[in-house]
Amino acid sequence: MPLPDPSLSWWMTLAALGVITTAAFLVSWLCTEVLHLPRAVYLATLMILTGVLAYGYLAWSGTDGIAFISAHWGWGVLGAALSGLAGFAAVLAGARRRGLPAPPRRRPVRAVGEMIWEGLLYGAAEGMLLSVLPVLAAWQTFALLGWTDTAFGAIGSGILAIVASAFVIWIHHLGYREFRGTPEIALPILGCGVLSVAYLLTRSPIAAMGGHILLHTGMEIRGVPMPPYSKRGLEDPEAAQPRLRLAA
Repeated sequence: MPLPDPSLSWWMTLAALGVITTAAFLVSWLCTEVLHLPRAVYLATLMILTGVLAYGYLAWSGTDGIAFISAHWGWGVLGAALSGLAGFAAVLAGARRRGLPAPPRRRPVRAVGEMIWEGLLYGAAEGMLLSVLPVLAAWQTFALLGWTDTAFGAIGSGILAIVASAFVIWIHHLGYREFRGTPEIALPILGCGVLSVAYLLTRSPIAAMGGHILLHTGMEIRGVPMPPYSKRGLEDPEAAQPRLRLAA
C-alpha cells in the first residue's frame, strides 16, 4: 500500500477520510433527495466528484498517482476477475431464483451506451469512492501512527481499513431514500465490502474498480436496478425493494 508524505500527521489523513465520507453522503443525498437531479446528471456528478476526490487526495498526500494505478496490476486484474465474477454470478443466480423477468431487448447502440455508462463509468466511480479511497486513507493514517510496522499491526490496520470502507458505503447509501430504514442496505455493504477486501489484499485499485464494473455490468444485463431507483421510474421505495433483494 503506498505511503503518504511523511510530513503529514495521522490526524490530517484521518480528516481527509472524514471529507471523503461526507462527500460520499452529500453527493447521493443532495443530488437525489434535495435537488432531484435526473439520473444521468446525478451519475455524471458522482463521476466528477470521485475524480476530483481521487486526484486531490493523491496529490495532497504525496502519493504517486502512476505508481498507485500501475503497482501490482496483475494481482489487481486477478482480484477484479474473482470478486467481480462472483458478484456477477450472484446477481444472475438471484434473478433466476426470484423469477425476475429478463429486461426488454434494446437497440445495440443503446445497449452498448448504457453498458458503458451504467457498467463501466458508474461502476469505476463507485469502486474508487467506496472501496479504494476509504481503505487508502485509513491505511495511510495507521501507517503514520506506526501501526503497520508489524505483522500483527498490519492485520489489525487492514481490518480497521475495511471497517472504514464499510462505514463510507453505509453512509453513501443512506443518501438514497430507498435504503433508509430497511435491512436491504446490508446488500451494498456486503457487495462493495468484498471489493474493498480485494483492493486491500491485492494493493491494486484495479481489483475494486474492475470488480465493481463487472458487478454493475451483471446487474445491467439482467435488469436488476441500481440506485437511485427513483430515477428509473420506481418512485415508490417499497416497490423497488423486492427487486433490490435480487442483488443478494
